[in-house]
Amino acid sequence: EEQGDLDWKQTLPLRQGSLPKAQKEAEQEELAKDIAAMANSGGGIIVYGVAEKRGSSAADRVVPVGLVDETVKRQIRQVAGSLISPPVAGLDLIALCPPGNDEGGVLVMLIPDSPDAPHLVHKKGDRSRFGAPWRNGADTDWMLERQIDVAYRQRDQSRRALVAGLDDLYLTFARSCGAPDAIGSPPAWVIAVARPVRPHHRPRALELPQANRAIGSAASAGWRSGASISPIDLVRDQPTRRGLRMFFRSYREGRRPSFSQQLAYVSARVEVHGDGCVAVGFSRDGLFGHEHSPGHIPVEDLQTAGLDLFALLEHVQRELSVTGDYTGRIGVEPPTQVTFRDRDDASSGHFRPVDEARRVTHYAPVDGPILLSHGNVAALDSWLDITRDAIHQTGRTSDLDSATATDLLTG
Repeated sequence: EEQGDLDWKQTLPLRQGSLPKAQKEAEQEELAKDIAAMANSGGGIIVYGVAEKRGSSAADRVVPVGLVDETVKRQIRQVAGSLISPPVAGLDLIALCPPGNDEGGVLVMLIPDSPDAPHLVHKKGDRSRFGAPWRNGADTDWMLERQIDVAYRQRDQSRRALVAGLDDLYLTFARSCGAPDAIGSPPAWVIAVARPVRPHHRPRALELPQANRAIGSAASAGWRSGASISPIDLVRDQPTRRGLRMFFRSYREGRRPSFSQQLAYVSARVEVHGDGCVAVGFSRDGLFGHEHSPGHIPVEDLQTAGLDLFALLEHVQRELSVTGDYTGRIGVEPPTQVTFRDRDDASSGHFRPVDEARRVTHYAPVDGPILLSHGNVAALDSWLDITRDAIHQTGRTSDLDSATATDLLTG
């Protein structure tokens, strides 16, 4: 039988072909109401292509809905993105068909529990009135004023929890890297992390082969930014080890710039968490070819961390089947008295002298959304916004765009 998180529908929500405008709008409004109601009630499943038993809400038989192609899925997502405020992200549309019969199955719509609830839709037949639908058992009703008030309070609490979760991920990872958390001597680390808005519900289910494939695939993706040091590249040949509900690879090697100088330790760490979180970090310990300048960081390292994290995120999302958007952060630890250096284009492999006027006295981590639910292009663009902001904070201008980044990420 239908429940608060399960709804049977006999036909697809949007009929194809030429329809009167009023009828088309009515179907779109009904679909928006169904999606918003599930998203406002903790998430659930709507199955199109199942007839109910007469006089009840129990499933009776499959009524094939025909071919479900990308056009059908795109139209449904357009309704979720344009007729619902705020849009419902992370819809998963799955066509289930008998073998060899693409037109003989059903369409399953998985609607996630939304941190943006309450979602509002236009009330049928009146584009000037909004309401917040919800699932009242097997029925769909409209929220009362006090229910809407509670929903907005819960939204605020969930957003605070999201920020707190990102803070915890960032600081815990920085400590795992060995990055100092107060004013002191280097090494200085560049760190990038990302946390799903809706973490995977079974974080303990992550196994070593999955984590190993995700990190290995990102390491062998073949992209090169021109940077001399990359965290993904450094851990390429390192073993994947188990941590607390996560797996990681790490690297540390002492390098001596010259016989008269002390060792500089080039280090890197990459983590994949069972809840879908990812993190990359690396430190060159002030190593610039034959020069050792503790506390100095190349500006290009911020871009490298950003691209490495996105390459890892793509593969982790695929391995863990994490749906929805992420929140990301790029920062430097410790954040105080950081000197950023530019590569000297006139001298291969060298960096320009220190410009004290460009010393950053307190580098602030840069946060922002990664819109994976909107497709790879939108996801990359949103993450590049964060990466560019991280670079601009150094006083430099970033010319990194999505076309260049795509070329780099695809080798």
